[in-house]
Amino acid sequence: MRRFVYEIDGLFPPEKEMLGGWGFVANLDCDFALRLREQKRTEHLEQTLQQDSKAIITKFRLDEFGIIKNPLMFVEDSQLILGVVVPGNSCDISLDESSKRNLISGFEEHKVFLAESAKQANFQRVPVRYVPHNVDIDKQAYALASVWINWANNMKMITD
Repeated sequence: MRRFVYEIDGLFPPEKEMLGGWGFVANLDCDFALRLREQKRTEHLEQTLQQDSKAIITKFRLDEFGIIKNPLMFVEDSQLILGVVVPGNSCDISLDESSKRNLISGFEEHKVFLAESAKQANFQRVPVRYVPHNVDIDKQAYALASVWINWANNMKMITD
């Protein structure tokens, strides 16, 4: 049986058009995120992923909002991303505060907590959450989701 490592929730047009109204959440499996956090990223891998991401963003014609820089923001030298940014007014999807704390500043403590908690009955790990910021239009939302999904699929493929 195939194990899914992510889920996208709420990626559909808002009821009312407003700036920043395109909200959705990307959830990443906790165990998968921990593996990516511990695996080192090669320069070749990063270059390939950044090039793919730029190509995706270019297809959405977001260059009208600014220069397409490296869209993927990585956590230190790991394969885990902090988030994805696309042209616009600080338009991105990135780790929520709890996930950021657990996977960056308190990473070692979080691993110990998970190991201890796993011994308890009915313990379920909470997914790592990525949340959007300043997503004003559909093209930004779909570009962010597409880049994030492309990254997640590539990470799943190379870690299996």
